[in-house]
Amino acid sequence: MGCEAPRTNPYDPESSTYIGSNAPTATFYGTVQTRNLQPIQDAFIYIPGVAAVSSDSSGQFEITNLPSGKYQVICTKEGFTTSTVTDSLGFLQVKRVDFELNSVPQLLDFDITTHYVYNVPFTPSIYYELRANAIIFDPDGAVDIDTVLFTTTDSLFLYAFKEADVVNDTAIYTLTAREDTIPGLSIYSLVDKEFFCQVWDKNGAQNTSQIQLITRVFDKYPQPDYPLGGLPYPKDTLEVVWYEFEETFNFTFTVSLYYGSTPDSFWDSTGISSEVTSIVIGDFLVFGTYHWRIEAVDFYGNSALSSKSYFVIQ
Repeated sequence: MGCEAPRTNPYDPESSTYIGSNAPTATFYGTVQTRNLQPIQDAFIYIPGVAAVSSDSSGQFEITNLPSGKYQVICTKEGFTTSTVTDSLGFLQVKRVDFELNSVPQLLDFDITTHYVYNVPFTPSIYYELRANAIIFDPDGAVDIDTVLFTTTDSLFLYAFKEADVVNDTAIYTLTAREDTIPGLSIYSLVDKEFFCQVWDKNGAQNTSQIQLITRVFDKYPQPDYPLGGLPYPKDTLEVVWYEFEETFNFTFTVSLYYGSTPDSFWDSTGISSEVTSIVIGDFLVFGTYHWRIEAVDFYGNSALSSKSYFVIQ
């Protein structure tokens, strides 16, 4: 009488070790990419408690040797929102699962400064401004940025940034608020308040800046001495002079020269020592009307700006 060979093959239904449809031979594979279809390398794709892999330089991944069943496949990457897919695998099945991750807008910079402006003969002639700047990068493109808010932790101060200057995929937002438009109608009411910036993209991904404080408020402004009053000035090169200006903190001067009444300067000198009271404008000046202004600027960017002083080159 012959002996029957032991049946130990796990794929043999008659074997005591038969694993049937639970054999770990199924596979998930796919690609991870951005919303503008760029591959994402080193994304982390995992099935909780079962397996984990990373995407390669082409954004591709493969999770092998899985038993059949229902799985939750999660894809995550720093700087992107997490994406989850729930799907089932059958015995020996190979199934494609792709991920398209939405990038989180990145707040590269956010700052807030105060500015004391002397603007005679206009009304108001003397006022404070609050200025906020936010630089935001979105790998999905600046057009994906939906809402940018500038607020305080107590929500008493809330402004929305509007249009931005866009360079590649980076948006630069600037907001200026006059003192008469802010809560309390005083720039000093905002001292020590905690400000922050929030940004949302069109898919709801959100990011928040670090807290910023108003560091300082100038309570006086520098004053021009010469030339001023629209008087003729016969020289091709010009020396501008201002009165001594003192503060209890460190600051520097910026002198700006404008042609006529244009709002944009054509000549500037920055970082002038606070001990200096004059500077020579060495550029050749053609005949015409000009004005100049001097601004005191501290380390944080807070400033105090003089009135316009007109003169004529003839």
